[in-house]
Amino acid sequence: MGPRYRLLKILNAIFTAIKFGIRMNFFKHRDPDFYDEPSFLDVESIVQLKRKKRAYNFDQLPVTAILVQNKKIVQAFSSPFRKKLKGFPGTGYTLSPSILLCAMDGSGAPGALVLLEELRILGVKKIIFVGTAGILDAAVKEQQVSLITQAYSAVGSSVFYSNENILQPKRTNWFEKISELADLPDCISWSTDCPYRETSKLLDSYKKKGVQLVDMESAAIYAFCAFHGLDAACILIAADSLTQTIWQPPKSPVLLFKKQKELISQMSTLISQT
Repeated sequence: MGPRYRLLKILNAIFTAIKFGIRMNFFKHRDPDFYDEPSFLDVESIVQLKRKKRAYNFDQLPVTAILVQNKKIVQAFSSPFRKKLKGFPGTGYTLSPSILLCAMDGSGAPGALVLLEELRILGVKKIIFVGTAGILDAAVKEQQVSLITQAYSAVGSSVFYSNENILQPKRTNWFEKISELADLPDCISWSTDCPYRETSKLLDSYKKKGVQLVDMESAAIYAFCAFHGLDAACILIAADSLTQTIWQPPKSPVLLFKKQKELISQMSTLISQT
């Protein structure tokens, strides 16, 4: 192997490393004007197109949306007196003229934001996310309900809306009223896209930062709402546990489902008081 061949290999390795680094670190070295630049794909245009095709069976959505992960929870609130909504990427019913209950079609942060992007154009301005989360702090008991006031982000979606690593809700009058009326303990969460890569060392690093729960949506929802100037409150129910040497599933999925239904009913009552 001659010097020239070795030089070519070295140059090729350097070029590959640079190319890979540019691709992987776009958001680390992004243009400072990135968040001011309009998106190539415009959700308003998508909504207008769907309106022309009469994809929606409504004109305007309620101002407040309660978002959940599982469409079975939404279906549990169905009745002949509640209209099932069509056209957006999720399952939804109007609980009242001012409240929409909906579930995303996808999973985690991408599924939530694809739905929320469309909902905001259709009239939604306030979002309450009711989800489940893994327990990192043994002091948090299964089925405990917490209001997320900080969310560490390890979700790719949040980077498109914020350059912050720790996302928080806007402390608007609406949020403070929801917080006061719900009377829930504050909690710090860590949002991740990859539940199957929650290693012990990674979990320990977040525990040292005071993180008590792990979920897949909160950080992205707070980033999205801050970017678009919307109100948001993420409320998580403690479910499975990651506090032991092995993962522990929820002890009672049936009671967990019931807890989510009760929380949605409670939030519906509180919304009417804000």
